[in-house]
Amino acid sequence: MKRKDAMTTVGIDLGTSTTKLVVSRLRLANTAGHSRIPRIEIVDRQVVYRSPLYRTPLLNDSLIDMAGVGEILNAEYRRAGITFADIDTGAVIITGETATRDNAREVVMSLADRAGDFVVATAGPDLEGILAGKGSGALEWSKRMNRTVANVDIGGGTANIALFSRGEVRGTCTLAIGGRVIEFERGVVRRVSPVLKKWMQVTDMRLEPGWRVDHSVEMLCRISDRLAGCLAGVLHQRVGPPERELLVGHPPNWVELPDAWMVSGGVGGMIAALLDGSRSASSCKELVIERAWAEDGFADMGLPLAYSLLHEQSFADLERIPARETMRATVIGAGTQSMEISGATVHVEAGRLPLRNVPVMAFTYDPEGVPEEDLRQVLARGKRIYDPGGENPPLALAVRGLSGRHFSDLQEAAQVFSRVLGEGLSGGEPAVLIMDGDVGKAFGQCLSAAGLKSLVCIDQIQAGDGDYVDIGEPVMESGAVPVAVKTLVLDGPREVKKR
Repeated sequence: MKRKDAMTTVGIDLGTSTTKLVVSRLRLANTAGHSRIPRIEIVDRQVVYRSPLYRTPLLNDSLIDMAGVGEILNAEYRRAGITFADIDTGAVIITGETATRDNAREVVMSLADRAGDFVVATAGPDLEGILAGKGSGALEWSKRMNRTVANVDIGGGTANIALFSRGEVRGTCTLAIGGRVIEFERGVVRRVSPVLKKWMQVTDMRLEPGWRVDHSVEMLCRISDRLAGCLAGVLHQRVGPPERELLVGHPPNWVELPDAWMVSGGVGGMIAALLDGSRSASSCKELVIERAWAEDGFADMGLPLAYSLLHEQSFADLERIPARETMRATVIGAGTQSMEISGATVHVEAGRLPLRNVPVMAFTYDPEGVPEEDLRQVLARGKRIYDPGGENPPLALAVRGLSGRHFSDLQEAAQVFSRVLGEGLSGGEPAVLIMDGDVGKAFGQCLSAAGLKSLVCIDQIQAGDGDYVDIGEPVMESGAVPVAVKTLVLDGPREVKKR
């Protein structure tokens, strides 16, 4: 197999309002110079094609139009001048309210199988927020400026917040705030989201489908302004009853407060348009009336919400930073920032790659304790969590405690791993080990010598409990492999390390 020094990636985002695709090129290089151990890194990430924004095709309020999504994908691959076989890696992200459709998982997995040789399928608001913050430029800005910034990615159904400090992810939170929480049709309120209905009970406001917008414009602007205030409150860690009603999952889990903010997503694009004068408005009321009669597919609260965010005084203590990307921030983050490259010291049995959506359990090897029993307990816990049906899917172990040890120590540890993993791998699935230092190849060889043959052992990748990994086929002559580490849910205060 020819090893590559560049990779073609695709990012596909199925959002509440829009579906979009980007094609990118990742350039790889050995950055270790003349050292004995190569270190393959992604040294350049370039977006080479951006699709137009499509309305996300739906059959009804509960089902995504799978055929319609497939038609978009086929058309955009043709326009980009690529085929399925050209794609090395990438991500399918399903975001906002689209992730709650009855056939969402079926659609995403179908797309992942069709979109190319190795394309990951992921969902979850925390990961969406992190990817959007990478695509918008928030993470890079926080690193370059040595500051803390909150990226707020607001689409049709949700606002995904990710906090970045000095190049590190510090926390996430998602709110049910978006342009399509209220929709209009010919001057009438057509739909109010279920979450917003409950929120209005807490905030002593009322709006019903069928109400005329010209009679309800004051209430609609009150709602828009209060939603902007709730978002500002969450950024400042002020979470009262109104904010709690809007939470999608866990509350804000960062400790350090931001000193700047960016807005990406569709509403971020509208904010940019209001600021640069390409959209003009003198009041929220003016925008509500305009959107109530809109026939461009966006007859909703997106523009009024953008206006309210710009005029919300609770943001006054935060510097507003223009986002590098707005409407395509998540899909660009998915297509260019979701992938890392393992160390060159890897050990992979032939025919075992690629692997997709492998859950991770962390294990620390302690020779002073009872490592064999500790390992059995970790594997048993992983089986309970990730394999309740007994189907024996692959399970990855993020192994700590072996970096820097003598070869004889690795041999001793390999005997322990070989015995325990040999007992547990009854279904023919490979043992997947993610090492915390340059010991992937050496430990893999020790495991093979100890009798464990079905094996994927990689290193220089940070992963932990609750993560999932995708591992692609080797790139370049070093044998290093592309790896996507996906953190789907953060259930409490936790520092998410940069991947």
